[in-house]
Amino acid sequence: PSGSFFFAWLADEVNSMMSYIDLNWDFSQFDRDNANRFQATAYVRAANNIAGQIEAAGKLSAAANELKKADDEIGRAKASLAAHDYAATFDHAKAAFGWALQAAVKAGVTVQRSEAGWFVLPPRREFKGPVKRDYAFVDRYTATSQRAKP
Repeated sequence: PSGSFFFAWLADEVNSMMSYIDLNWDFSQFDRDNANRFQATAYVRAANNIAGQIEAAGKLSAAANELKKADDEIGRAKASLAAHDYAATFDHAKAAFGWALQAAVKAGVTVQRSEAGWFVLPPRREFKGPVKRDYAFVDRYTATSQRAKP
């Protein structure tokens, strides 16, 4: 994220057993807040992508009511975020995603499932024998390539 979306990247760490941030081993309110903000961002992004697909198909009028409800929920999510009510932020963002999905169904637009996140590229070269494969990962936030350590 950059520009007006940089907030989505700030403080997105979660203190868990799977974290590389070895400060303590609790899962506190701060971690729940971070998870709620991060997931809310993903739901809003997905809802906007679906609305874009409906628009690209030229079927906005068929789904106008559902898209309006999705937009209203995104507005509520934004207000909840400003009020630091991150659980409500998540709930409203998830509801917006639900309305966007209903809009796609009503408009007859097929929404493809996505694994948007870290993308694993094919091996750079093929190895023979017991040597591990060499993979490259693309960071979805910076679009930079990182080499996985064998």
